[in-house]
Amino acid sequence: LRWEVSSDLPVAGFNVYRTDAATEEMSLLTAEPLPADEGCLYEDGTAIPGRTYHYQVGALVEGGERWSAALTVELPPKPLTLHQNFPNPFNPSTTIAFFLPTGGPVALRIYDVGGRLVRTLVDGSMPIGTHRVTWNGMNDRGAPVSSGVYYYRLRAEKKTITKKMVILR
Repeated sequence: LRWEVSSDLPVAGFNVYRTDAATEEMSLLTAEPLPADEGCLYEDGTAIPGRTYHYQVGALVEGGERWSAALTVELPPKPLTLHQNFPNPFNPSTTIAFFLPTGGPVALRIYDVGGRLVRTLVDGSMPIGTHRVTWNGMNDRGAPVSSGVYYYRLRAEKKTITKKMVILR
């Protein structure tokens, strides 16, 4: 959000408020007022792609808080995303991150270069958002896998994404 002050009143700081389409009550987003001398800018790191929000800015002036007009922001949806594991190559473990634009059934599995299932990391329902799963380099029987190339496959929303990783023992 970016705004300008159109008043001659001295402003001590700003509070940023938000509501989504499902609720009418504004929630305070800023833990501390934003300093007035650092510009009129706020980035909402908690907003979820694909949702609509209503924002208001409260200017802290002598005698209280003056509210801006409400601003409606429609965030474009973020697609199902599977990130490259980190670290890669790895030993002894690696982290796989992915984003789910909707909640629902998810499967995250590890395969060897021959296409054989090595390990199931996730097989169940998960909520919307970013998730991180750690693989310790073990197969489903608890034995360490050998060095080499492996593939991890994410299935969600009737889509499949596959990426490659390398383990070095």
